[in-house]
Amino acid sequence: MRKFKTTIAYLAIFFVWLLGIIPTETHAQNQPNLIDLRGCGSSCSSNNFTIKQVYLSDASGVPLSDSFATCTPGVQQTAYISIVYNSNSGSSTSNTRLFADLSIGGSTQFINIWLGVLPSAKSGDKIVTLNHSFTWSCGAQVKLLNPLLAWTTSGSANLFSSYQCNDYPSAQCQFGSDITVDAPLAVQFDYTACTQNGSTSVKFISTTNGGSVPYRYNWTFGPNASPSTSTLADPTVTYSSNGTATLVVTDSKGVTNTFTKTITPPSELAISSSVSQPTPGTNNGSISLTVNGGTGTKTVTWNDGTTGLNRTNLPAGTYIATVTDEFNCQKTETFIMTSPLPNISLIKSGLYVDLNGDGIQNVGDRINYTFLVTNTGNFPLSNVTVTDPTITLNGSAFSLAVGASNNTGFTGFYDIKQEDIDAGFFTNNASVSASAGNINVSATDSHTETLIQAPNLLVTKTQIGGPNPVTAAGQKLDYEITVTNTGNIRVTNLTTTDFLPGTTSGINLTVLSGDVTEPGILNVDETWVYNVSYTVTQAVFDLGDNLINVVNVTSNQVPGPVVASAITPVTI
Repeated sequence: MRKFKTTIAYLAIFFVWLLGIIPTETHAQNQPNLIDLRGCGSSCSSNNFTIKQVYLSDASGVPLSDSFATCTPGVQQTAYISIVYNSNSGSSTSNTRLFADLSIGGSTQFINIWLGVLPSAKSGDKIVTLNHSFTWSCGAQVKLLNPLLAWTTSGSANLFSSYQCNDYPSAQCQFGSDITVDAPLAVQFDYTACTQNGSTSVKFISTTNGGSVPYRYNWTFGPNASPSTSTLADPTVTYSSNGTATLVVTDSKGVTNTFTKTITPPSELAISSSVSQPTPGTNNGSISLTVNGGTGTKTVTWNDGTTGLNRTNLPAGTYIATVTDEFNCQKTETFIMTSPLPNISLIKSGLYVDLNGDGIQNVGDRINYTFLVTNTGNFPLSNVTVTDPTITLNGSAFSLAVGASNNTGFTGFYDIKQEDIDAGFFTNNASVSASAGNINVSATDSHTETLIQAPNLLVTKTQIGGPNPVTAAGQKLDYEITVTNTGNIRVTNLTTTDFLPGTTSGINLTVLSGDVTEPGILNVDETWVYNVSYTVTQAVFDLGDNLINVVNVTSNQVPGPVVASAITPVTI
C-alpha cells in the first residue's frame, strides 16, 4: 500500500505544476501520449517536497480570491494554478514530470507535465504559477487526483522526448493524496422536492465550495415555509406554495457570500388506471397506468418485481404499483384482482365406539367418521365429493355456497382389525374435490385414532394324572398347562418354562395343541396347551413336603413372567 503524507502528495503535484509554469522552462508542456509512470508498479519512497498551499490565481500568481473573495456560480474566469512549496534537498531535480488526473467540475483528463529542472526550495517557501490557463466556472471544483512526481538527479540523460519505466528510479519519485485547489467562495445549493396532500417537502443540499472551511450556514425560506430559517448544512423544509430560499455562507476567515433560488413545488404524483379483472379459471387480467405530476422521468415497480406501466395476463391477487420520480418522490397504488379464487378445506373427525361395551378396544369395535367440508374460496362449489377408500363411506355429492360448510353430506365408519390394535393406532386419509366453473379444487385430511393396547395372559397349571396325595417315591404325576391370550393384542416370542419339584433349572415346554391360527403367535382369545410329567424322587419324597410344580410364561408383550403352579400333598 502506498503510504505518503498528504502534504508530500500535494507538494509533488504542486512542484510539477510550478515547474511547468516557470518562465525559463521552455519545454514545460503536457505529454499525455507518453508512458504513465503510475502504472509501472514503483513504490516511490521519496518525500523530498512539501506543499503548503495550492490555489487558483491569475497569470502573475495573485490568488483569485484577492481580486474577488466570492463569486457567482456559473460565472466564467480565466484561471491558473499557483503552488506554495518547500523542499528538504538543496539540489535541483532534472527530467521532472507530474502525472495526475486533472478534474475541473467533475470532468477529468490525464496530464503528463514535463517540468524539466525543478529548483530547490530548501532555504524558504517558493511560489510557482503553472504556465497553463483554463476557463474556470465559479463553483466548479478543481482537483489533482492520484498525483505522482518523478525526477532524476542532475546530469542524467534528457528524457523530454521519450523514456521507459526504469528510467525513473523508485527513490526519486513520490505519490501524493488528491489535492483540492483553493478557490473563491462559491455559495450554491440544489434541492429535491416532493408534494403530497397539498404541501411540499423540500430537501436542500448545499454544494458550496471554495473559501476556507468550516462554513457557517444561514438559510432563509420565507413566510410560506416551515421552518422559515435554518443553520443546518442540508435542511428539510415544508412549503405551502411557491417561494424562495436564500443561503448565506460565512467561511472560517469571515468571508460571506449569498445565493438565492426560486422554489417551485412540483405537482403531486398522481396515478390513474384502467383495470380488467381476470375471468374464472384464466389468467387474463390487466392493469394499465397513467402517471402525472412529479419531477422528470418516472419509474414504476410492482410488488412482484415487475416494472412498467402496463401489466397483462394477470391471475387474481394483490398488485401494488410504486411510482418514483427523479427526486425519489413516490406514490403507491394497490390493485386487488377480484376474479374468483375457488378453494376448499376438509376436516376429518373420528369417534371411537366400544361396540361390545367391555371397556377395552377390541377387534370389531368401530370408528365413526364425519367430514367437515368448507368453501374457503370466493366462488360457489358444485359436485362436492368426499373419497376415503379405506373405510365404509356413505353420502352423495352436494353444493356449497361461498363461506358455507357441510358436515353431514358424507359419513363413514371403520371396524377395528387386529393389526390396528397391534400397531397401537389407525390412520387413514380422506380427500374432497369440487368444481368451480371450469376449475377443480381439492383438499385432503387425515385422522389418527390411538388404540390402547392391553396385553394380558392367563396361565393355569393342573395335575391331570397320578396319585394325589403322593404316597411313595417313584409315583408319576401328569400336569396340563394352559396359556390364554386374554388381552387385545397378539403375543409373540412366548416361552413356557416348567420347574419340576426338587429342581432349580426349568425346562422349556413345546405347545401340544391350540396354536392353529398363526403358528408361533398367540392370538387374542387363543389358548395353547402343554403337558409335562414328573416322577417323584426318593429325596423329594423323604422331605415330606407338598410337591409344588411351577410354570413361568414370558413374551415380548407380557415380559412377566406370568406364574402358575400345581400343588400335590405328600403322605408318608
